Amino acid sequence: MSDLEKYEKELNDLESLSTYLDSVIRKLRAKQLVVKNKVEELTTWESGNAKDAFQQEMESYFDTFTKKIDDVEKIEKEVTHAKTKVKHFMMLENIPKGPKW
Repeated sequence: MSDLEKYEKELNDLESLSTYLDSVIRKLRAKQLVVKNKVEELTTWESGNAKDAFQQEMESYFDTFTKKIDDVEKIEKEVTHAKTKVKHFMMLENIPKGPKW
C-alpha cells in the first residue's frame, strides 16, 4: 500500500469519525436543551428546600453535561486538524519527486 493510499484511508476514517462526532454533539445538544427546559420549569414551583436542593442538583448536572459536550467538541476540532494534516501529506505525495528528463 502506497503512502498516498494510506493517507486516503486515514482521511476516510477521520471523515467517518468527524461525521459520528457531529451526530453525537447534535444529540447531546438536544438532550441539553431538554434538561435546560426542565430546570427552567422548576422556577415555577413554590419555594421550598426540596425544590432548591433539586434545582442545585440539576444545575450541577447541567454544568457537567455542558463540560462533556465541550470535551467532545474539542475532540472534533482535533479530528478536523488531523484531517487537514493528512490532506497536506497527500498533497505532498502528489508533488513530483525530482526532475524527469
